[in-house]
Amino acid sequence: LFSPAEMVYNSGVAGFQVFTGTAQVPLNVACGTFRMRVRCNYSVVNLNPCGTQTFGETEDYNVIVNSVPPTLTTSSTPAGCGLNNGTATVSPSGLFSYQWNTVPVQTTSTATGLATGTYTCIVVPGPGCPPDTITVAVGLNSNLPTYTVNSASICEGDSIVLTATPSQSHQGGDYLWQPGNFTTQSITVSPAATQTYSVTYTFTGCTTTPASGTVTVNSNALVTVNAALPGICLGDSTVFIASGATTFQWIPPLGLSSSSGNMVSASPAVSTNYMVIGTNQSAQCSDTSYVQLAVYDKPILALTLNNAICRNDSVILSASGASIYQWSPSGFAVVWNDSTVTASPQNSTTYTLTGTNLFGCTDSLHVAVTVNSLPLFAMQASANPTCAGDSVTLDAPGSNFSYKFTPGNFTVFPFKVAPVTTTTYIAESTDVNGCASSDTITINVNPLPVVSLALGTNPICIGNSASITASGADNYNWATTPDMVLLSNAMVDVSPIINTQYSVTGLTQAGCFSTETIMVNVHPPLSITVSKDTAVCIGHSYFIQTTASGGNGNYSYVWSPPLGLDNTSQPNVTASPNTTTTYTVTLTDNCTVLSPDASVTVKVDNLPIVTFNPSHSVGCAPVELLLANTTPKSKYCIWDLGNHKISTDCNLAHTYREVGNYQIYLSITDSNDCVNSSSFHTLTVNPIPEADFYYNPEKITISNPMVKFNPSTSSPDVVNWHWNFTAFDSSVMEFPSFQFPYTGQFPVALIVKNIFGCPDTMIQFVLVSEDLKVYIPNAFTPNDDELNDFFGPIGAGINQAGFYMAIYNRWGERIYETNQLSRPWNGRHQKSGTMQSKGIYTYTINLQDLEGINSTFNGTVTLLR
Repeated sequence: LFSPAEMVYNSGVAGFQVFTGTAQVPLNVACGTFRMRVRCNYSVVNLNPCGTQTFGETEDYNVIVNSVPPTLTTSSTPAGCGLNNGTATVSPSGLFSYQWNTVPVQTTSTATGLATGTYTCIVVPGPGCPPDTITVAVGLNSNLPTYTVNSASICEGDSIVLTATPSQSHQGGDYLWQPGNFTTQSITVSPAATQTYSVTYTFTGCTTTPASGTVTVNSNALVTVNAALPGICLGDSTVFIASGATTFQWIPPLGLSSSSGNMVSASPAVSTNYMVIGTNQSAQCSDTSYVQLAVYDKPILALTLNNAICRNDSVILSASGASIYQWSPSGFAVVWNDSTVTASPQNSTTYTLTGTNLFGCTDSLHVAVTVNSLPLFAMQASANPTCAGDSVTLDAPGSNFSYKFTPGNFTVFPFKVAPVTTTTYIAESTDVNGCASSDTITINVNPLPVVSLALGTNPICIGNSASITASGADNYNWATTPDMVLLSNAMVDVSPIINTQYSVTGLTQAGCFSTETIMVNVHPPLSITVSKDTAVCIGHSYFIQTTASGGNGNYSYVWSPPLGLDNTSQPNVTASPNTTTTYTVTLTDNCTVLSPDASVTVKVDNLPIVTFNPSHSVGCAPVELLLANTTPKSKYCIWDLGNHKISTDCNLAHTYREVGNYQIYLSITDSNDCVNSSSFHTLTVNPIPEADFYYNPEKITISNPMVKFNPSTSSPDVVNWHWNFTAFDSSVMEFPSFQFPYTGQFPVALIVKNIFGCPDTMIQFVLVSEDLKVYIPNAFTPNDDELNDFFGPIGAGINQAGFYMAIYNRWGERIYETNQLSRPWNGRHQKSGTMQSKGIYTYTINLQDLEGINSTFNGTVTLLR
């Protein structure tokens, strides 16, 4: 443990002495408790005859070695771009263990073959001591060139080529410009404003520091043009004023007072688009602006009108060819400044129109309007007032004009009308000039009585009566019927047996009359129908529905018998009888005397009693289960096989391969379509054990034929073992032994069973071989006397397929080799065939036993004469 392992201190003087020394614990020592022994020897020198005497004392101490973390330092060498040639080192070296997080893991104090990155090393100072973790960064050794980028000045809208120029020639790699994400060494840019572009160069994973260049964008001249007018009428002129530059050039010069200068006068004959080019003297950057001058024609006016009108009429004056119109004089009925105006002069008048188009150009026209006089007449009536709907004759004596009447479609006097309310009639007369006048007359009409009939009850039930009351007139005349009874001038009683209409005529004091009718409705007889007879399975329900008609609709229902019904007073009921039952429903409406009824019979069928025969209740996996349905009158079968599988076969065979308990159900639909299910049958499928065994020894020879058999590699649920050793013997022991009587290959069978009695069988063949017995002579005499003429091994249990022999002379030359046991060495050189001289030769022999196990023999043989 300590260094040095032993320390000796000798004072060399007599007396009491204190010895002090330091024992250094090595860094790689394991942490823990150790024993240190201190021995002190001292001598006593006497003057007596006994001479010097030596004594010694020994003390043992427990030394506890704790972990003192060493002070770790790191260093590294950088890696090249895309290369794994960096290193990382943790100092001091020589500690107990190092473990780097490299792939593969390195375990020395220096890790090599590293790429750039950060690496972690776990350092253990000594056995049993806690570890310490430290990280080391491996940097980048870049040999890339540096780059520069050219700068330039341009005008707005121009382009410039920027190039990344390396400090030294370099091939390959990738460029990336920003902004723009360009990826070539040279780029063409057209910035809208001054912009700095930077580029980086990447090669084998290394990227240079960005290099940049600035493109300065000088502003162009900003030329604007103001026109005094956007357009002119033909023959007029306007002024253009340009700004934003130092010099100006106007194109084309057509219609301009000058082709240069910032202000020019324009008077073209047609609409023209002018371009002005302005140049900024300081930066020599130019700009272009455009101004379009429209030249408009004067409006061509046209009038549409009727030049003659009647007094009190209006005339529409309609003009076209302009956008703005001005009429005079301005006394029009509507407006005076529109393309279409209405004038109502009482006398003939001349009007003047001034038109202006969209471009402000004007023109004028004049129009004369003649005003004609109106015709005169008066109307008379043959009767006034009258009753509504009576005939009245209207006339206008002495008139000979053409007429138009409102209301009506009459054209000459006299004519008849029959107003139903007080009405004013208007007659319009037109003379030869088309001028018209009108006259009115009002016919006063007395209204007809509005007769109303009211019924006390409607509709009524058969055999009942209803009272009809009339109102709205002063007197009444009834159209009588056999069932009518006159109660008063305004009231009667009627007793119809079918729907019947009654009428009455009402009269007023003015002698006007009208007739009114009313229908007395009679409810039809009550009627009810019910659902048809049916059959249900016991425990099931039948929903019985009814259809009622006739009567007043206020139906009441009474069902009997109530047994098995969910209610006895609703139109529709649900019947759930336990036996066949006939149900009767009676319908009433509290109005009709006759109460009809209807009946329905619900036949009840019993549920089938479901039975089936399974072939098994328990078995070893896999189990083939035979299922036979024994339920009488089965129509459909549905098996739930307990393993998420369904079958509709009434008889089937199903194999259960998985271990477990399965609950099997059978659902039967019988010939009455009644459905019932069986109680479940449980099938238990038990697991099958797995038989396996091994034996010792693995190599069995006839000299050691006793074999021990071990079934521990079988599944753990085995509880019973039965061994068959061919025809020799058998055993029920778990770990039997058996001695084979002779060589050969023998089948050994193991039959195992688990607690469920489920079996499994394993058969292995055991090979009993001859023992490898070899004799190699140490001398032979190849003299053709047929005694000891050959050298080679002889013996038993040798596999000739694995045989090899080589013979070497004293100089190490291989003079003979063979892989055939039947060809031993005859003492001659294999290639030359010459007999070898007597002496000692070295051999190497490889033999293989019958199980393929190799053995090598090296030795010497003496060739004698």
